[in-house]
Order: sequence, then C-alpha cells, then structure tokens
Amino acid sequence: MLTDAQLHVWEADRPDRPWDRQHRPQLPEPFTVERAVALLDEHGVDRAVLVPPLVSGFNNDTANAYALEAVARYPGRFAVMGRFDPRPPTARRVLESWLEQPGMRGVRLSLEGPPAPQLLEEGALDWFWPAAERLGVAVYFMRPGRPQDIAAVAERHPELRIACNHLALGGVRGPEALAAHVETLRVLLPYKNVALTISALALCSQQGYPYADVFDSVRRVYDLFGTSRLAWATDYTAARGRLGDAVSYPELRDFVGVALPDLTDAERADLYDGTIRRLLRW
Repeated sequence: MLTDAQLHVWEADRPDRPWDRQHRPQLPEPFTVERAVALLDEHGVDRAVLVPPLVSGFNNDTANAYALEAVARYPGRFAVMGRFDPRPPTARRVLESWLEQPGMRGVRLSLEGPPAPQLLEEGALDWFWPAAERLGVAVYFMRPGRPQDIAAVAERHPELRIACNHLALGGVRGPEALAAHVETLRVLLPYKNVALTISALALCSQQGYPYADVFDSVRRVYDLFGTSRLAWATDYTAARGRLGDAVSYPELRDFVGVALPDLTDAERADLYDGTIRRLLRW
C-alpha cells in the first residue's frame, strides 16, 4: 500500500467558491481531482491525503468542499485534512461535528507568515488545541522554521495527534542549511504524539534527481525518529510549481527510498503508509 500523505487539488475559480485573492495557485491550471486520480493510477499510488491549498481560502463552509466531493466520488481513495478557521462565532460548534463529514480526518493549520492568518500569534487557537485533543481531531501542523512551537503544543496536549508537515521547513535552501535545520527537529523527539511528513526536500537540493546532496539529512531524520514516526508525501503541485519539469511524481515517490536503501519491509510499509494510517486512523 502506498499513501501520499499530502496532495493538493483545486478547481477553477467560481462565484460560489471564490479563490482567496491573497494567495496564488501553485500551478497555472487547476489541479483537479481527475488529474490527481490519473497521476496516482499512472504511478501505482493507492491513496492520498488531500489538503486544500491556500488559494481555496479558510471559509469553514467552502474551503474543503471540493476535496470532500473527491472523497465521495472516489471512495477509499482519499482522506481530507481540511482548512479550519477558529475565529468565527460558529467555529466551536463546527469543530464538534468536524469528523462527521465523510472522509474528513482532521485539520490542516498553515501557521506561516502573512498573508496567512496569524492564528497562533493572535491566540485564536488557544481554545482549539484542547478541543481537538478531546474530539480526536488530528492536526497537520505547518510552522515553518519553528518546530519548538509544535513541541510546545504537543507537550501541553499529549493525546493530540500531530503531523509536523514538511519537517517544518521554511526558507531553508541548500543541503547545508537543511542539515542544520534537521538538528532543530530534535526538540520533537520526546513527543510520541508527533509524526513528521517527509516532503519538500527536493527544493533543498542543488542537484537533480535523486537529490543525493540531501541524502545525509534524510538519513539523519531517519536516525532520529525511525520510520514509525515518518510519513512520505510528495506535495506534488508545490514541487512542480517551484521546479517545473525538473521534477516528476515518480522522482518524488522514490527518492526517500533511494536515500534509505536498507529499510526493512516493515520500515518501508510504515514510511509509505503505516505511519499516516495510524496518525489519521484511516
């Protein structure tokens, strides 16, 4: 079983589901669910976790609609980590029934710099963490360059299931900077409720596939966390948006395995499916 732990899909801008004008799509043309299914089929990937991109906005009623429709159209193929805005007066009520939406497995929080909402800095998530912990809502936590913030939440909420997305990479570029960043991830070691998604590393390479100049960092992450806390993800549209034709889906699928050639069958099963399956209870 192969499960891509992060794939974005989005439809064309439309009046009832307008794009968020503060963000731009990662590719010139919408990456529709039909394109996603064709891509997965072509490259032998069984399932994917859909994360609505920033261009889909943060409206709790519309941001996740297209991804949830994909779940309904292709049963068993997709799960959704949905966008959630904790600020509206209805947000607490919405979260109570969040997992009742077919295919919804949790919440994706992109806690980046502006123009993304500054939810952590504003204290807008103070009520969310204990509520998500109580309700069993998993969190995809994107906090570029600040894994210590993820650690702080994990410490206060030990039953909250968290994925540190993209290894908390931010503006890290180049293999040396990546190696230094990986050492900052040690702050997450004590918190067994935190897994990490391995993605976006091709953007740190200064070489072409198989990105051998970042192999040492991949191996270091493996040495620190083991495959039971690591999940493979392509973040395909982001990679294509940055690198264009210089990167392909099978390269994003395969390079972690090339960097870690001595994985056992059990470790490979964890990396490519088991870790994300357990985290999302999927």
